[in-house]
Amino acid sequence: VPLELSDHIVSIHASCSWRDQGWGNRKGMMRLVLWRGGQIVCTQDLFGVAGHEETSPTADFDGDSAIPTLARPGDTITVQYMIGGGGGHRIAIRDLRVVVRTEPPPPEVMADLAGMLPVAGGEPPFSDVNLVADDGTAVRAHRFMLAARSPVLRVELLGPFLHTEGEDLRMEGVGSAALKAIVRHMYTDEIDEEVLFENLAELVMASMRYQLELLFRTATSFAASRLTVDNALDMLALADSAGDADFLHRVERFVTSHRDELRDTEAFLALPPAKRMALGIPGDVPEESRTYSSVYANDAVGSGHGRSRLDSLQAWCAATGGGEHWCELDLGADCLVAGLLMRGRFDFPGDWDSPVTLSAGTGADARVVRAYDRFEYPGQWVTSVDVSTARNGAEAGEWVAVQPAEDSKATEELPGAFRGCESQHALATVRFAERVVARYVRIVVRSFCGHPSLRVAALLEAEE
Repeated sequence: VPLELSDHIVSIHASCSWRDQGWGNRKGMMRLVLWRGGQIVCTQDLFGVAGHEETSPTADFDGDSAIPTLARPGDTITVQYMIGGGGGHRIAIRDLRVVVRTEPPPPEVMADLAGMLPVAGGEPPFSDVNLVADDGTAVRAHRFMLAARSPVLRVELLGPFLHTEGEDLRMEGVGSAALKAIVRHMYTDEIDEEVLFENLAELVMASMRYQLELLFRTATSFAASRLTVDNALDMLALADSAGDADFLHRVERFVTSHRDELRDTEAFLALPPAKRMALGIPGDVPEESRTYSSVYANDAVGSGHGRSRLDSLQAWCAATGGGEHWCELDLGADCLVAGLLMRGRFDFPGDWDSPVTLSAGTGADARVVRAYDRFEYPGQWVTSVDVSTARNGAEAGEWVAVQPAEDSKATEELPGAFRGCESQHALATVRFAERVVARYVRIVVRSFCGHPSLRVAALLEAEE
């Protein structure tokens, strides 16, 4: 039964079970035939030549194959078979199935709009505005098109700062190649990959600035799909500037997974400490490499109050506020340790409804803070610590006390102690007076605010 087409062909799938007569030369075949006005337009072989034994072949043809490419609405498709000549030839076919998937033809509006773009040596018909790149290159365009595609340009062209006909509109931060690509994209939704690659940063920032959402998604997806160790940190800076959470997450995930390859590069070391922390610090060892003197509520290490990594959503919280409390890091091997990074508890509420004493360990600095008609509890963090280290293979008790650098010392009342955090969420970076080689780092709480609560990582450096 002929199949009459009403829409554009997307794909064709065919299947059957078949065999020839089982002896002699194999000649049985099947084909699809595309007809138009009673004439054959083209044919497409389906399964080759039938075998002596029954088989169940399939065939798939996408939109680039002959029949889908040439077919038009109103054409018909039939299936024909051939069994050969000379007598005695037969072909057995069963369960023949041909599925033609169609969809309405793509709209031609973008192609029509592309015809409004400037051609070499001329300018687009009815154009009424100049877009000007940083280098002075001007591209003629149509106000209605720019206003329809960009909310920002809509305000500039049709809002209170209306540009008169022929007046130049400067596209800040956009070079000539990027400007031409942006204009073409606004008319066609297309972007040349080579141009995108060569002008990626300009196109990302311009698409964000002018709220060209499709171009922004296209450019950032292109960037994320082409991340390498060589360009990852440049992409990270671009993602930070763009301020898009999805783009930033994809780049940060790549950088984190390649941290060992990047951490000794000048570009990585030049990142702000907070960014290096967010990407994962080598000395921020996993929870299973941490030991605590005690944990509040007897929570297991790695859960509840037993989580002291810098990105923990809690902290390590000691069982009580009295006695000695310590956290120990196992770096896995001897490393060159230069200091510590510390933060307070992540999730503690800021206000309590009753007075609470903020203890300083010995009680010397205990205080109560009153704010208006209620009491404020600013959180939980460690305000000073002692540090000692041990090398790989050291016997129990072979801990060596570490002295703080001058700018990392605590108050004179706590000689030899390191200063801690200034507030619950502030990142404290403290350095040793001299770098030490160690596998184990023990941090002993000397004073604290509210409760002994700590998130901490060792600050490692490459050995010389």
